[in-house]
Amino acid sequence: MKIFSKRYKYHLIRNLEIAIPVSISQLGHILVGNVDTAVSGKWLGENALHSATLAYTIFWVLMIFGIGASIGATSLIAQADGEENKNEIKSLLMHSCVVDFLIGVFITVMMICSIYVYPYISDKPHIIKDAIPFGIILSFSMIPIMMYQVFKQFMEGLAITRQATLISLTSNVVNVVFIVVLTFGWAGLPEMGLNGIAWATFIARLYMLAAIVVFFLRDARFRFYRNAFSDVPIRMQKIFSLLRMSVPMGMQMALEAGAFSFAAILVGYIGTNEVAAHQVALSMAAVTYMISSGLAASANVRVGYEFGRKDYEQLWMAGISNVHMALVLMGTFALMFILLRSFLPWLYSDNTIVISMASSLLFICAMFQISDGVQATLLGALRGIGDVKIPTLLVLCGYWAFGLPLGWFLAFRMNMNVFGIWYGLLMALTCIAITLYLRFRIKVRALKKNHSMPIQLYKTFIYDR
Repeated sequence: MKIFSKRYKYHLIRNLEIAIPVSISQLGHILVGNVDTAVSGKWLGENALHSATLAYTIFWVLMIFGIGASIGATSLIAQADGEENKNEIKSLLMHSCVVDFLIGVFITVMMICSIYVYPYISDKPHIIKDAIPFGIILSFSMIPIMMYQVFKQFMEGLAITRQATLISLTSNVVNVVFIVVLTFGWAGLPEMGLNGIAWATFIARLYMLAAIVVFFLRDARFRFYRNAFSDVPIRMQKIFSLLRMSVPMGMQMALEAGAFSFAAILVGYIGTNEVAAHQVALSMAAVTYMISSGLAASANVRVGYEFGRKDYEQLWMAGISNVHMALVLMGTFALMFILLRSFLPWLYSDNTIVISMASSLLFICAMFQISDGVQATLLGALRGIGDVKIPTLLVLCGYWAFGLPLGWFLAFRMNMNVFGIWYGLLMALTCIAITLYLRFRIKVRALKKNHSMPIQLYKTFIYDR
């Protein structure tokens, strides 16, 4: 593969067209939680930050599972788009709506039930007392999130991404406005404190759903698909087929989010300042991860499209060009974390002990940026060819059989405390990135070997335009 060939440059351009809007959109998702963390820690105090961290420990895992599950339809829509099968796309839209709604209900119930787990995560009654209503209110936002994902992932499968980006960004404005109004009791409303942050998040999610539905109903590009909800019959076989694709994808992302949440539980046994420092550093790591998830979405769509066309040479180029972009992007973030590690934690807390610890954690965070971006991108590429079960197993083993046990050993047996846990996460991400690269390379070679290349290739003008 020639790095500076016209075809490689074409893939880079197409990747960026998808990745940039999706990255900004995903960043909007995570910024809602980051604003919540910053407000609770900066304005309401360390106890409020600890309570919010406790609730978010479970909420993020469940939300990431839901978002991951919704991506299953994106891969299939991209493949159907490559095959120019509009009826299949319409059917996928209808059935993903049913599947994502059911998943949203399931997650909501799980989130409400999770309040009974809080005492096993924290031994501080005053922290648990504030976390319970905060977590319950957060749970109300799951169904709006999942229904928003139906239309967002449908549009991403068709490589239409800019409008969801705008919606995601403006939702943060909505969130901030209602945080100020509800948390501090402006405009004649009662002061809700920490619960006001959760209600503001719920309102922001409702706004996102309403905005994307309006866009879907008004944009001419979706005219053919708008009658999907009346014309397409619901088939249980199709629902189960979509679940078989979606649930492993949700598990992939939940296993990773769960690893970091479990790490937060382990840190909770060390001390309150350590929990705050962990949450501060993790909040910033989550920002860069969600930006890199734009490359994962790009790899998913671009690889899925080429898979539908059965052009496996271009499939490899679409996937590996996204990996190269991840190396550059995450390398830049790593450098940023190293240079700004003493300043960034100050945005979240005024506690000098927390700032000092978070600064050291950001150095470790910088070390795993490249691995994190590469593994996320490769998971997206593998989803594009429908390969989800083995990658899920690799993620499971990397975090839960290797990284977390190593982190526990370093933290509690080698007395490295919170830093030992983060070194365990660093080693897990590195191993996962390497094994996923080998998996993608093997799968593409098998596709090239077992299927003859189609006669139809891209027309020359595609690469020259």
